[in-house]
This record gives sequence, structure tokens and C-alpha cells, in this order.
Amino acid sequence: MHVTPPDQSHVSQNIARFDVPEQYRPDALVINLGSGNVPAPDPRALSIDVLPNSNVDLVAEAEHLPLVGGSADLICSGAVFEHVYDPMAAVAEVRRVLKEGGEFYIDTAFLQGYHGYPSHFFNMTIQAAETHLVDDFILLESTIPTPGSPLEAVSTITRRFLEAIPAADAKRLRAMSLSDALDEIERDRSGPNKLFKAMSPFDQRALAASVLVRGKKPASYSALRGELSSHIRREYYATRQTVYLRHHQALLYRNLAIELGSKHEDVAPPALNDIFEAAAVANPMLSGAFESGIKSLNESERELMALRDRWVGEYLRMRDKPSSS
Repeated sequence: MHVTPPDQSHVSQNIARFDVPEQYRPDALVINLGSGNVPAPDPRALSIDVLPNSNVDLVAEAEHLPLVGGSADLICSGAVFEHVYDPMAAVAEVRRVLKEGGEFYIDTAFLQGYHGYPSHFFNMTIQAAETHLVDDFILLESTIPTPGSPLEAVSTITRRFLEAIPAADAKRLRAMSLSDALDEIERDRSGPNKLFKAMSPFDQRALAASVLVRGKKPASYSALRGELSSHIRREYYATRQTVYLRHHQALLYRNLAIELGSKHEDVAPPALNDIFEAAAVANPMLSGAFESGIKSLNESERELMALRDRWVGEYLRMRDKPSSS
């Protein structure tokens, strides 16, 4: 949970304002869970978010709502549950806080690439939403919201893909018929495919059809695992993801500046493998191991941000440079 206001670039405000449905009584309690900085002028509304903002009434994690059980008439949550560390614990809190006869409205991601801050953990099929979110409540509706239609999924992923590959390749694909472009993409979908290789590691991960991880059980795991805080592990992996993003940003603006003809000293971001090897947690059971890894990652993030800002400045200089003609 955060106690200081975040950078405004991290603040969500995906709707103009939150309105309480007309049918609710004057004394009703209607919660906007994961409100971002969306204004809610209705006195019946309670805006809850993990980040403090001017339009947030209560700063809390969805998994631990500081509210009396059976107190809410309606709980709404839009584009939030994919960012919640433990959505099953969060929906258990929703169930606890609702009155008998109370309702919830949860709109969450399915076919969407990695997005959002501070993290993006889970996407759900509609079967998962029915099974795990509704569960033994009465199913009132199970549908596809207009902003979440298949058209949105195809459009968003396609645009992000075209933005992630080199501009020349994107231009070539855009000029093709849809059939020819699909043939080009499907001709070779292996790892060595040049379009895949040209994407930054961040974009590769953000748009992947599946992911793979490997893990190893450490010594003394059964005896020591209860002594470790889950919050420090969560912070470690969130910081890793932030490093991927900063590396992507530095690489992006470097490439943009070079495409515009920059003669600036070419300083590329350090290899991600080197950054992560230096920050690796060799023994998760060792006290301070994750903290040490986080410290190393934070140092790398600061260096990458400085390099990014340097390339942003060079890109803007080249973009705004008067034409020689």
C-alpha cells in the first residue's frame, strides 16, 4: 500500500466520473473499488484505491478492506482485478463487505497485453470470472462490455504489435492486405523470427501468447518459508518488471534519435541479463536476500532512467531541428 501520492503518469482515470445508479437509496453505500483518480461527487459513493489521490476517499488494498462486513449495497470495480496481487482474496473481501442482497459489478481483462501500474498479474476468461468471482453468489449477468469487445482486443494487440516492431516493417505490413500480412506473420512464428527478435524484451513479454517460468525449491524451504514476508517478494518482482520498462524506454528513444540522424555518442542500455544476474536472489531463504536484489535493481533503474532522459533530450533535439532545406 502506498502512503504518498504517485507520479501523475501512474494515475488511472479511465472514465470521466463515477455515478451511483439511480435506484439506490439516499443512505446507500456504493463503493468504487480501485477508483484511480476518478471523481465521484455523489455522497453515497466511497472511492477506494491502493494509491492516494485527490479523488480517493480511502487508501486500502482490495485484499484487506477496512470496512464492516455487510455494510455495502453495491461494489463496482472496472479494469482493476488484473492488477490485484491476490484476486481471490479481493473477491472474498467484496463478498464479506456486501449486504445480503447487495451486488457487485466487476469488469476485468481477458485478451489484453501487459499494461498498468504498479503491476499486472492476472487475466481471466469469462469462465474464470463466473467460477471464481461469482461462485456461490447469484449470477445476474455474464456478458462482454462494449469497450471489451473482440474488436477492441484485435485492434489493441495489433496496434501494440505494429508499434513494437521496426518502423520499416510496420509500414510494410500496413501496406499489405490483411491476408498477406497474416501470411507474413504466420510464415515463421519461431523465436528467431526477425519481427520477434526486433521487439524489445518488454514488448515481447507484454504481448506474449504464453509465458514460461522455471523455479527451484531451496534448501530449508519447509522450515523457513513462514519467516519471509510476501510483500518483499512482491516488491522484488515488481521492481524487475520496472527495470524491463526503463530498459525499453531507453532503447526506444535511442532508436528514434538514431533514425532521425543523430550523431550523438551511441550509448546503448546495458544487457538485461547482466542487470538481472547482478540482482539475482541465489538463496530466497537467506535474510536480506530479496532486499539486496531490490537495491541492485533500483540502482539499475536509476541508471536506465538517466540514459532514457538523455536519449529523450536528443530525440527532441533532432525532431525539432530546423530542416536544412
